[in-house]
Amino acid sequence: MTPVLSLEAVTKTFTTGSTTIAAVDHIDLTVDPGELVIIMGPSGSRKSTLLQIIGALLSPTSGTVSINGRPLGSLTHRELADLRLHDIGFIFQGFNLLDALNATDNVAAPAALTGMKRSARRLRAQVLLDQLDLADRSHHRPDQLSGGEKQRVAIARALINNPSLILADEPTANLDAASGYQVLHLLQDIAAATGKTVLIVTHDHRIADAADRLLWLTDGVLHDRHADFATAIDPVCGMEILIERAAATRTSGDSQTLSFCSQLCADKYDLRPNFYDLPQAGSAVNRPPINHPQRS
Repeated sequence: MTPVLSLEAVTKTFTTGSTTIAAVDHIDLTVDPGELVIIMGPSGSRKSTLLQIIGALLSPTSGTVSINGRPLGSLTHRELADLRLHDIGFIFQGFNLLDALNATDNVAAPAALTGMKRSARRLRAQVLLDQLDLADRSHHRPDQLSGGEKQRVAIARALINNPSLILADEPTANLDAASGYQVLHLLQDIAAATGKTVLIVTHDHRIADAADRLLWLTDGVLHDRHADFATAIDPVCGMEILIERAAATRTSGDSQTLSFCSQLCADKYDLRPNFYDLPQAGSAVNRPPINHPQRS
């Protein structure tokens, strides 16, 4: 079986003056059809850089990225554009819907670039919206939709050209918990029912348990989440972080060790420790890593 996505020793460096920074550092990754993979990491871990490389929007400095067995480095600019149009569906944190178009026409827009006739692409868009429980919102513009509805429209748009790979950049970040879980379960169902590969980059620890595989990106290095990488919840911002990479630690009033994603969060804790030690305020709970079995 040919992997939908394959990365071999992928590195991306940026040079500022005399300093060279490895934003992505020798990453190997293989993702098969039907997998839902979540890559987590704190802000600044270069998740967006990695996603742009996977999505054929940014070329790596070295290494090989292949989609459906096609090495991206061997493709022309026109072939890359065609691959992005047909093989990859993008879902963005900010939805990126066109304000002047209703839901149907937003979903149908990418299909216009393939040459599909207007009637055919609008019909396919309406079918997708119906499958996502948005049939009664198909004529509404983005400013008439809730956040969760906008994200479902964005999912339908990502599916319009029947891509094999769905890339989602922080798809739940702008949503409340209920809407976020709904969007996540839709992506799970899409992967399971259609065999499409879904890759999500996020720092939203709420959705981690849904992954077939959960990976961590820290300082441009990708890790499997296994027994060597215990995690904790930052009690201030609620972000899940690798304990070994915590920027600071503190001891709570009940003698728990608290881990913080940044010195800024540690400073906020120091100002109001009693507030953040309260359970409802999200006190940190160090917990072991989770291994997620593949869905059969």
